[in-house]
Amino acid sequence: MATKRKRKASWEYVVRRKDVLQRPLYLTFSTEAEGDQYVKRLEALLDAGIVPEEFRRRQGELTTIEDAARAYLAVQHVPVSDTRCLAIVVERVRGTRLSAINYEWVESWVVAMKRERNLSPSTIRHHVGALARCIDWCVRRGDVGVVINPLRLLPKLFLFNEDEMVPELRAQRQLNKARLPEMARYVLENPDDYVFSAITASVDADVIFEPFGDDPD
Repeated sequence: MATKRKRKASWEYVVRRKDVLQRPLYLTFSTEAEGDQYVKRLEALLDAGIVPEEFRRRQGELTTIEDAARAYLAVQHVPVSDTRCLAIVVERVRGTRLSAINYEWVESWVVAMKRERNLSPSTIRHHVGALARCIDWCVRRGDVGVVINPLRLLPKLFLFNEDEMVPELRAQRQLNKARLPEMARYVLENPDDYVFSAITASVDADVIFEPFGDDPD
């Protein structure tokens, strides 16, 4: 419920909705009846998750991912690749509120890209990176309501369980960096006859083999 109080010749109303509004709305009316009627209609919209455009423009608030992306692209120099990725992200999650972007949302979004859309790890990383940079900008503006961008914790969360992925999408496996010193030492000690396992790659396209030279092998 909004709060109201008499101010000399006017009535002041304060409307708060933490799940919808970044900041309270302060409204002034000539009569109490006029204020009650207007605020009743406004609260019905807010209860439905709708913020009237006039308040979004007046306060400069960014409520949804679509709002954030539009504002970010308007004032920041963004690479073409990010612009394209953000356009795709907005098309798919445009109605998501910035206040809803938390660890759980990030995890479910990544899982949906993996399982439902069958996107490759590389494509997912591009989408995540583009949105993360946009949210970074929102965090600096104070629009998200958090001081840490949840998307920036993805190195800990962004693990691909290969048992859940079809073989053709198993790409860009992470190298165990703890083994790098051992591997480097092995190569240095056996410069002429070191052996590593074969590199396996998957290509999501029809492939034509063209031999190089006259050797049939």
